[in-house]
Amino acid sequence: AVEYPMELSILNNREQVVLLAAIPAQVYNHTLNLEALNPGRYYWHLQLASKDRKINRKYGTVTGYFFVNKEVLPR
Repeated sequence: AVEYPMELSILNNREQVVLLAAIPAQVYNHTLNLEALNPGRYYWHLQLASKDRKINRKYGTVTGYFFVNKEVLPR
């Protein structure tokens, strides 16, 4: 678990933030409800919520992508 709070941004393929989540410090996992997202490709960006450049440089940022598929959405 990271000792600082984190921010998770979910962006659509137009680079618009569609979901922003605050993740508290000392958490080993975090669940988000993505049912409201339309099918398509989305990008995620995880970074510390701290404005301290030294701490941010130590931990860096993590990015990735995922797909929401119409066939796997709950009915």
